[in-house]
Amino acid sequence: MFKEWLKKQQLLLLLRDRGKKNDVAVYFDNDNLIFVKTEKRFNKYFAVRLPKHDIEMIHQYLLDGSFLIYSGVIQSGIYDYVMKTRWKWRDIVIWED
Repeated sequence: MFKEWLKKQQLLLLLRDRGKKNDVAVYFDNDNLIFVKTEKRFNKYFAVRLPKHDIEMIHQYLLDGSFLIYSGVIQSGIYDYVMKTRWKWRDIVIWED
């Protein structure tokens, strides 16, 4: 339970970061929404399971691979919706490449 909470806090910290070097792209995969923090040497991925209707709503505003945050600036109004659905986030998986 603590690990799940910690993963969620890491993702929330990333999405709230307004630093110049913060770039977050969004990808869609079935019931998962994948946030990708892009950096020069590696990418950090956060896969979040959401209900299908929430993913469809977000997909209406963002294309696969679109930036939700670019250089610390929010690029889409759907950001507020994503943050409001955070209580529905389940099975958060984090990995790097």
